[in-house]
Amino acid sequence: MTEPGPPQLPPAPPVRWGPPDGDRGPWSADRRPGAGSGTGPGPGPDRPSFRARVAATIVDLVLVGIAWFVAVWLFLEVLTLTGAMDPSTLESASLGSTALTDQQYALAMFALAILFVLRGLYLVYAWSAAGATPGQQLLRLRTVDARTGNRLSVARAAVRWIVGELPGLGLLLGPGILAWYAAVALSIVRNREARGFHDLAAGSRVARRVVGAATTQGGTQR
Repeated sequence: MTEPGPPQLPPAPPVRWGPPDGDRGPWSADRRPGAGSGTGPGPGPDRPSFRARVAATIVDLVLVGIAWFVAVWLFLEVLTLTGAMDPSTLESASLGSTALTDQQYALAMFALAILFVLRGLYLVYAWSAAGATPGQQLLRLRTVDARTGNRLSVARAAVRWIVGELPGLGLLLGPGILAWYAAVALSIVRNREARGFHDLAAGSRVARRVVGAATTQGGTQR
């Protein structure tokens, strides 16, 4: 008759970083040690794919483009109706004239200024007030504070927009704008937490909603 072996101990529970899931919320950033600084153990499960971020950006560009087109059209209609602009000015510009008149050049610069303002207001307000742009909401993404997981302040949202967009807008009349946006995209891909130049400057990161990350007492996902 063989002697019984030593009692088997139950397996140790897995180690969990940070507070329980019920306290984090579905939009929270990765809170493991070093997360948000690029020196931690690596990205968490809420890191979005690069394709999702590109798709969200395209949606936002389309929405801003529609608003910009309507704003410019209304502005030109007002100038025409009030007699401040001759309708032939736009007609000659639409025929592909290589030499712009002073009025045509001023109108072009003003249209770009409207685009600049609309884009900035759109992004800063969405990140600070809603925590995500409409494009990000559609793709289940969220722009959060890299340290706390909360929404960005207006100041941080403005810094994120300025660093990510302003240099490119300054190079709008040349191919440099494509080079700048390519550099931003490369910085996102190469960073282990998918944080680009603008995220590092603003202390932000883009997180995706992890299904089942948080539940209420009744078991319903928040």
